Amino acid sequence: MMCYDQFYDDYEAVTVFLLPVPGKERVIAVLREKKFVKEPHPATQVLVQAVKQKLRVAETYNRSNQLGPVLGWQFDPKGTLMSSTLAKKIGALEAAGGFPLEVRPTDGSAASVKVASHGGNNVSSQIADQLYMSLYDGAALFQSVGLSKSTYEALKAKADAAAVGEASKSKSNTKF
Repeated sequence: MMCYDQFYDDYEAVTVFLLPVPGKERVIAVLREKKFVKEPHPATQVLVQAVKQKLRVAETYNRSNQLGPVLGWQFDPKGTLMSSTLAKKIGALEAAGGFPLEVRPTDGSAASVKVASHGGNNVSSQIADQLYMSLYDGAALFQSVGLSKSTYEALKAKADAAAVGEASKSKSNTKF
């Protein structure tokens, strides 16, 4: 039997998030998602080992969820890698390959990886279906929310003022 997906290449998407201040843009987060379509898919542990080897520092957390392993590296605002104990103590949230559910102005940066396998508790669970990776600056993400709102409000006020100006120019002189 031939699988329809075998005619397609692996899918990969990289999303880059910028601080939303016109003229002062800078990268504050990067997300990467890779879906393995072509056979053979990589082994889950091979991907995990490759990520660990690339980063060359012990992870802050390493656990598994129902889909596979989740690893994370959390750094304080000065860039020092946090231990698992310290990360738990200050309430740093794990991201599982994406962004955490919340960020604070005192957060540092973090990297997170999740390898997903939809095979359940059998041999196919050792074969990766997807890889999720994230790298983000928590304090900058927090700051971007307020900056996005204020930038939007300023641009909207400017557009509204321009629309009012155009409307007043185009009004005809009505005589009563």
